[in-house]
Amino acid sequence: MSKIAVSPNGSGTGTYTLASPNNNASHTITLPVATGELLVNTSTGVSVTGDLSFGDSDKIVMGASSDLEIYHDGSNSHIADVGSGDLNISGGNDLRLRTPDGENGLVLNQNGSIQLFYDDVIKLATTSSGISVTGTVAATSYTGASYTGNGSSLTSLTSANLTGALPAIDGSALTGVVGSTTAGAVGTYVFARGALSTSSRQFVWNSTYSGSGLYPAGPSAFVGATGSGSTWNTSGYGMAAGYYLASALTGTWRCLGHTHPTYDNPVTLFVRIS
Repeated sequence: MSKIAVSPNGSGTGTYTLASPNNNASHTITLPVATGELLVNTSTGVSVTGDLSFGDSDKIVMGASSDLEIYHDGSNSHIADVGSGDLNISGGNDLRLRTPDGENGLVLNQNGSIQLFYDDVIKLATTSSGISVTGTVAATSYTGASYTGNGSSLTSLTSANLTGALPAIDGSALTGVVGSTTAGAVGTYVFARGALSTSSRQFVWNSTYSGSGLYPAGPSAFVGATGSGSTWNTSGYGMAAGYYLASALTGTWRCLGHTHPTYDNPVTLFVRIS
């Protein structure tokens, strides 16, 4: 049987007391198989020699109101601030979150960038003017200030995801842009005529016109001036007021051709721009 020896210090004059709490249960304190001081009282607190071992879900609890908890629940480890304040984690220089094999996941550089990694390779970093991204950005939508650039890296844009004003975009390098196939929608084309008056027969290339004065062209779009409401003018002459069968267009259109006001019912190509 092993023995327990309590050795006093011959030079000391104080008395150390081992006191039992007011409790009816029996408890056992098991000493480690080691030599040395387990607890040392210092000017700043208590110094512990060796490891402190806690069982699953046993917590290190700190704070007057038990505000901070550190524990392992048997599956995962937790650092939990359960009080009313913030959880502040700081490093002496930079702060790094790493995987068990040492790969960087997140690095917060003191007075510098914050870096986000994929497989230990930087993919996103903050800069003094914004962010820097390495690789491809995949987003379901984009909102905010207008895009600046030549568009050479923008691919597979659908019109449904382009909203708001799009000023001064050079689309010469855009690929995979899908436009609408709905008749009369922005970006679609139509051959159209003006009204019967001479002033509305002339269209100038690259000029814009309101859709309210444009009508889709074609023999099924109008009744001739000599018609009676059901007789088509197959000779191609003008449209009489009140005999339009096609509705006027809406929006704003750009003329892609040119017509002359002396011709009856001039037809040319338009594209809707808004």
